[in-house]
Amino acid sequence: MDKKNQPRYQIFVSSTFRDLKEEREAVLNAILKLHQFPMGMETFPAANSTPWELIERLIEDSDYYVLIIGGKYGSVDDDGVSYTEKEYDLAVKLGRHILVFMHESPENIPINKSDLDPDVKMKLDAFRKKASKHHVNTWTNAADLQIKVLASLSLAIANFPQVGWVKASGQDNKDLMRQIIHLHMDMNKMSAKFTELEAKNKELQLFNESILAEMGTNDLAGGEDKILIKFRFSKNRNTKFRISELETTWDDVFYGLANSMKNWAILNKIESEYSSYISEHYSEFSVEGTDSNGQKLIGQIEVFVESPVPTADQILDQFILLGLVENKEGIKYKLTTAGLNKYLRYFAFYKSDDNQADEL
Repeated sequence: MDKKNQPRYQIFVSSTFRDLKEEREAVLNAILKLHQFPMGMETFPAANSTPWELIERLIEDSDYYVLIIGGKYGSVDDDGVSYTEKEYDLAVKLGRHILVFMHESPENIPINKSDLDPDVKMKLDAFRKKASKHHVNTWTNAADLQIKVLASLSLAIANFPQVGWVKASGQDNKDLMRQIIHLHMDMNKMSAKFTELEAKNKELQLFNESILAEMGTNDLAGGEDKILIKFRFSKNRNTKFRISELETTWDDVFYGLANSMKNWAILNKIESEYSSYISEHYSEFSVEGTDSNGQKLIGQIEVFVESPVPTADQILDQFILLGLVENKEGIKYKLTTAGLNKYLRYFAFYKSDDNQADEL
């Protein structure tokens, strides 16, 4: 391959900073000698702190990842993990080609460049062990490290070439631009087709729901058809439960439960609404009379309702067959478009409601 067309690679250099300034400078110079692009803290924009998002992008855009480990674990995030180790973990996750360089004799590193805290030293040892799953080169000083990096990177580039960057000629740029334009046109066509299919799918869904709703009025119990609900109740949990029944219509039950299903609702919530519906509609729970002062009393007795038959999930299954309710994961329910439309139209205001204002 012509040297002019050989790719240039971006190489991310990861390490602690203050204790390895000299070593990092040596490594950056080694990368430049190979006519590659070094990337690391030295190239970050000036700021009080470097956003992790920037580091992620730089590692993602890099072709090779060089890790240098000395005598310090480095500054840590809120989880207690050093940023150097986080960078390494990300490089592994992204599948970058990794080159590891560890100090040959950590015990000989000056005290001011070593971690003395036993807990921190333990984290550093664990990190060393983790990084040792890659081929490890050892170094003793900055000059030695530079030689090792030059040799290792040269071999890596020769034996494990990555995508890199290639300078494009004028003709290459024109061809690339044509390809981009054609791809853009294809994407626009696909996007328009997708929008068209999405609209047709929505129409089909509405049609299916309307057919199901029509079938429900003809073949299944629903609408104004009567339903008999049997249940147990008690005026408080300490008294004996009694058995009773409530005759109502499927529509009335639907309108009583629908409000709880305008968004996805779990079965437990709907069961509670179902018990409340029975309690509110059963005439024996109504209070009508006068108090000791002759004042008229109208209201509801607070009671506990349980074990209704049909059960709430049986009621919901019927509404699903009627095309009014949909289900997911077996325990979540929501009104279909047809169900929501039925519910909203029931409570809507119409021009023929002349006496609405009087009622208010």
